[in-house]
Amino acid sequence: MNDLLKRHRPEIVVLVVLITLIAAATLSSSQEQDSHLLDLSSPIAIVNGVEIPYSFFYNMLEARVGFETLQNLVIYEIVRAEADRLGIEVSDEEIDQELSFLIRYQFGSESAFKNQLKQARMTPGEIRSQIWIELVCRAIAMNEVSVTEEDVKAFFDEYKTQIYDIGERVEVRQILASTEQDAKAIMDELQAGADFAAVAIEKSLDTATASDGGYIGVIERGLMVEEFEEAAFNANKGDVVGPVKTSYGYHIIEVLDKLGPEEAKFEDYRDKAEYDLRAYRARSTDEVLIELVAKADVSVTDSDYQGLVDLINGLKQALQEMQAQSAGEATN
Repeated sequence: MNDLLKRHRPEIVVLVVLITLIAAATLSSSQEQDSHLLDLSSPIAIVNGVEIPYSFFYNMLEARVGFETLQNLVIYEIVRAEADRLGIEVSDEEIDQELSFLIRYQFGSESAFKNQLKQARMTPGEIRSQIWIELVCRAIAMNEVSVTEEDVKAFFDEYKTQIYDIGERVEVRQILASTEQDAKAIMDELQAGADFAAVAIEKSLDTATASDGGYIGVIERGLMVEEFEEAAFNANKGDVVGPVKTSYGYHIIEVLDKLGPEEAKFEDYRDKAEYDLRAYRARSTDEVLIELVAKADVSVTDSDYQGLVDLINGLKQALQEMQAQSAGEATN
């Protein structure tokens, strides 16, 4: 599967991450803004009878974050305009799916995800906006790719065992505790006859699954942290095992079912194979985003923000270097 992973220049990737973070904040705020206009002479606060007007408040904000805010607005408008031009729409359901995958397989739990957001001083709305930008750029890249039915079948055959055949699986639910002592106390409750789902709803720290009685679903190997997987796959159907220590805390795991491997059939996976092939052949979303920003016609009317044009000119140069590198690799 490693040959399906594309490598990018580190400095370009870092640059794109910064751009995405910037644009994310703008998209989130633009979707939530109120439509009414403020009277800037009216007070935002009154201190000992002295009014602090909105105009003073906004002047201070501009001095501190004006450049970043303008940068946000420009980048968001660039991505939005291209999405509109191409008729690309990203639904809330698509964003929910990507976010769910991110939480489960990158962070392990919603609590860990929220802790990371807090450390990064980001809101859920901002991370959803990042996902929106990623999905728009992915759609742009994949729409550029043409494939034939023969291409799709050949791709499926080549990667059948690596991607499409289903390996051994387990259906599980869990209760997450912060300490071993708490986890052992919960195990005692379960062994005394307490209902697993009820205890999970009441005590599990994994807010992503607690409300569903701790239900995670069916998992394959390679999707969860190693300690969790070893305990789940080595247990029998109906077993409750734990506490299992991971970097997220102490897990108590119930194995609801064990499922054997299944061989994939092309007719069942044809659409997914086409999607995967297009994604494999498409240029990276990093390159799409850089190109969109670099090719945009942007000017500023305030000399204090000329640095924004300089930034975009830097992106133009980065794009030219990236394209020159790609052309050189193609000729070698």
